[in-house]
Amino acid sequence: MADSQVYSELKQVLTELVENAFVHSDAPPSAVDVRVRLTTAEGRLTMTVEDDGPGISDQELVFLEKGGEDQLHHGSGLGLWLINWLTVSLGGSVTASTDDDGTTINVTVPLQGEARQDVAGTAESPVAGTDG
Repeated sequence: MADSQVYSELKQVLTELVENAFVHSDAPPSAVDVRVRLTTAEGRLTMTVEDDGPGISDQELVFLEKGGEDQLHHGSGLGLWLINWLTVSLGGSVTASTDDDGTTINVTVPLQGEARQDVAGTAESPVAGTDG
């Protein structure tokens, strides 16, 4: 996969994560607290987005934990499904946790070298959700 395509997909993942934090908050946009952190370790990039919103519903976390998210069966919107699909296509994984303080989503992808995966036929999802 060309570097420009990887960059474009990572940009879309980060944009979706931040937009979801604002869209699903009960507070006005000026009152929403969203924190973004990028780290690298062991040849992998991790993008962490934390918010102080109402969190992800238990139903959505179950979908994420069991890998039940796909283009036909997903939670309240396409955002998390798209984030997961793009991340898996880059050879990465997504984890989500939620508690009374909000939601934390970690997207981890290899920095280089791993080929794009064919996610259209993927039966299991690497997305995991846990109650915080």
